[in-house]
Amino acid sequence: MKKYLLIASAALLALAACSKVTPVEQPASEISFSVVNYAQRTKADAQGVKFENNDFGTYAWWSPDTWEVNKFNTAFMSNVQITKSNNAWKPAQPYYWTKTGSISFFSYSPYKAQGAPEYRPATAQTDDAAATAEGWYLDNYTIPDGAREDLMFADPALNHSKNVNTVTDNGAYNDGTQATDDSGYEGVPTLFHHALTKVAFQFNKKHFVKAEVDEEDNVTNAAAITWPANVTSFDIQVTSAKVYAAKTASYAVDKWTGYQNDAGEYDYTPTNAPNLAEADQVTAAPNFFYLLPQPMTTTISKTIGGENGKSVTTPSLVLTYKISITYKGATERVVETVTDAIYPLSLAVQNNSAIDWTPNKSILYTITINPFFDEQITFDPAVVDWNETANGTITVEDQQ
Repeated sequence: MKKYLLIASAALLALAACSKVTPVEQPASEISFSVVNYAQRTKADAQGVKFENNDFGTYAWWSPDTWEVNKFNTAFMSNVQITKSNNAWKPAQPYYWTKTGSISFFSYSPYKAQGAPEYRPATAQTDDAAATAEGWYLDNYTIPDGAREDLMFADPALNHSKNVNTVTDNGAYNDGTQATDDSGYEGVPTLFHHALTKVAFQFNKKHFVKAEVDEEDNVTNAAAITWPANVTSFDIQVTSAKVYAAKTASYAVDKWTGYQNDAGEYDYTPTNAPNLAEADQVTAAPNFFYLLPQPMTTTISKTIGGENGKSVTTPSLVLTYKISITYKGATERVVETVTDAIYPLSLAVQNNSAIDWTPNKSILYTITINPFFDEQITFDPAVVDWNETANGTITVEDQQ
């Protein structure tokens, strides 16, 4: 009996020695992002625009339950740069989903290693400071040279635990809308809003109906006259166009405040200064700037043109343009350069109100230039009165 037990035990040992256990690994779940730009999304038409910036920055916090219960519980990402790699938006060093709890993400674009926006918790009022609300903060942001930086903040992506496809996985954005078209990427739903105002200009010359005259130069279509009968042609070229606008302010929870008393100058000069088309013709697509949202009542001023220059109140557009006019019967073409033609942008109105620059708004200004003053040249003839002098008497007598 004992021999049998010994044999059985040896067999078990041999079986154990020959067995191989292969561990089963759970596939790693790397965090990525599904990004789109804000584009007039509504619950009826919830479509975005594919993200075009090169990168963005992200903050994230992990919570054992939800963001609403435990805000700012455990810092998970702190201003981490997100870029596109292999058709996925993700950090250079991978981050992975946790097995419990949820992660909430807060993103901005473009990424900044220094002077980056911060997503901050609300603070209570103290003796030294007023209460603040939860949200994005960016102190003393200055429009970069060229005004081509598209600063954006994303809706918070709250309480996520996996990558989603905004179509197949019901990945709703924080505003409650649901994408009806795939952004092209899978990951944390990241819906960006433009924080600046997109401003563009195009220039036209005033449209004129040329007067018709008969053989004796009498105007035959007087009711339609807007072009002087003695003008045979004219051209206008914008040789310089500069925009003046506030350039430094602070951002706090969806509002721009604290404008500094300086103004930026942004060159908007058309390439090669082509002759302008008539106002009723379609012009080429204009260039644009990303500028600080600001009311038309901004009192920041800037002196242009040196010591004897003019002071402009922002925002303004300052033009220099050349007018060439040919008059009938003239031997030479009249060419004049009009400088510092100032267009306060508060003159542009909609519904009888000046159009303020607000975040996520695109504004196109069309400047129509009239080559003539509306006042026709007239004359005020007068004759200088005779000079009076003392009267004299001359007696003429016959000579004998």
